[in-house]
Amino acid sequence: MIPESVHKYSYIGVDESMVHPGRGADWDGSELYTEKMKSELGPSRHLTFIFTAFVMMQIFNMITARKIHDEINVFEGLHKNFIFISIWIIIVIGQVIITSFGQRVFVCCLDGLDGVQWGMAIAVGFTSIIINFLLKLIPDSAICIPQIGQDSVYDAWNEARKAKAGQ
Repeated sequence: MIPESVHKYSYIGVDESMVHPGRGADWDGSELYTEKMKSELGPSRHLTFIFTAFVMMQIFNMITARKIHDEINVFEGLHKNFIFISIWIIIVIGQVIITSFGQRVFVCCLDGLDGVQWGMAIAVGFTSIIINFLLKLIPDSAICIPQIGQDSVYDAWNEARKAKAGQ
């Protein structure tokens, strides 16, 4: 059974089995939706999801950006940084508020996102951590990655790490 909220997006002559684009015009410049559809539906849910997924990628990237010297465990010491955790939580809560209640101001879908869409946006955002992990597995000496400049901080850190491992 189709939920009642989905029927709001149903129109005669519109193929409901297809995902409709969020843009207002077709590639040739012709209008995609009637004025009635635009006024009733408001901004696109599709573009609201893209906006939220992009912000979620940035939120998870904040975690990975804390470790810049190929440390594998990006969560190490995270619980010790109260300011980082506070800012991170404020940004997450802000995104939820913007998407759920700031529709007119931020041109988001008037109904916000449902639970499945939030889950998908978080999953897309979490790919930032996965990609960061995979990139750290590529050795610095790989032929396809030339060294650009000197990183004396990294060199000193790497030497200290090697010395510690040798003990």
